[in-house]
Amino acid sequence: MCEFEGHGYAEELARRPESAGDARRFVSTALRVWRMDHVIEDARLVATELVTNALRHAEEGPVRVSICRKAARRRVRIAVVDQSDTVPLLRAAGRDAEAGHGLLMVHELSGGCWATDLLAVGKRVRADIYVGDGRGEWT
Repeated sequence: MCEFEGHGYAEELARRPESAGDARRFVSTALRVWRMDHVIEDARLVATELVTNALRHAEEGPVRVSICRKAARRRVRIAVVDQSDTVPLLRAAGRDAEAGHGLLMVHELSGGCWATDLLAVGKRVRADIYVGDGRGEWT
């Protein structure tokens, strides 16, 4: 399930506007279980942006959101899989633009540690968030 380390959770979400909120709750719950409350807000924003992009750009099928942890690097990974093979591009949106800021936010919150993996069907967009100096449970 978790290609990052093995400690994680995944959930399939239907293609509906409410799925971004479902992803926020899902990620928050995992981080609370791991006692990593200090990164919940950043993780919620990343999950929201990745799920919103998947819902906006993949034309069919559900999206799968996962959160995994990597003790050695003190990071958690949030990943979203959809059925589109269109790779998201980081671009500068105009200040007044209504869209186009999401991946820039993901880039900033992940310290530039995000990527897209093409799969046999669709893609996985993933972002790693640094969780700090060992707070939380890693075992």
